[in-house]
Amino acid sequence: NGGLPIGERILLAGRVCDQYGKPIPHTLVEIWQANAGGRYRHKRDAYLAPIDPNFGGVGRTLTDSEGNYSFRTVKPGPYPWRNGPND
Repeated sequence: NGGLPIGERILLAGRVCDQYGKPIPHTLVEIWQANAGGRYRHKRDAYLAPIDPNFGGVGRTLTDSEGNYSFRTVKPGPYPWRNGPND
């Protein structure tokens, strides 16, 4: 939309490894997340928090030669529901 998304900026980084701990180079990593208000940009998300027109909620990247990846994004807001037994 041309503007900046609402919310605290964060860096999400990690490393993709196989079952033996060996890094997996050049593999696709995809993330989906809620905006700073806890709302997903998805037709089935009925939460009343507003959609941020400047936040897409999805990202893709390839790992580097050592299996590393990173995303610059916004910290997702709290969800209005429980996600599972660890909540």
